[in-house]
Amino acid sequence: MKNTTLLLVSIIILFIIGGIFFVKTGNGNKNSNTLTGNVVVNGGGGGNVVNGGGGGSGGGIGKATGEEVQKVVLGMKNYNYYPSEVKVKAGTPVSISLEDSVFGCLRALSIRELGVGKYLRTASDTLDFLPTQKGVFKISCTMGMGYGKLIVE
Repeated sequence: MKNTTLLLVSIIILFIIGGIFFVKTGNGNKNSNTLTGNVVVNGGGGGNVVNGGGGGSGGGIGKATGEEVQKVVLGMKNYNYYPSEVKVKAGTPVSISLEDSVFGCLRALSIRELGVGKYLRTASDTLDFLPTQKGVFKISCTMGMGYGKLIVE
């Protein structure tokens, strides 16, 4: 009787721990972190990607080139940038800002492979740059802790 009870309690605890892990890791859907919104690009293109104006708080990048600025707003989930993947177009200015939910070293945003980085103190601060080369680039804090991907197409 004691062995059966011990086995039953062990199985219940195992299910509880597994359920907590499943919920914390995003229900097992690895594609749920791909950006489908919050980006302003030329020409639309389906999904939640919208056509929007340039300039704004992007430091005048859109006005200088006559192109629209791709605006990206990143949040934080499980101590990483969210969404974990952001797609932008090469040759079009990008302006990245952080939601108020982002805290700690993740506010010091860096894309080392592109040579850009900035401490974004508030939600209105932006990191503005022009991606010229295509590829996949790692987004992280300057300490290399929180992660995300910038996909330049």
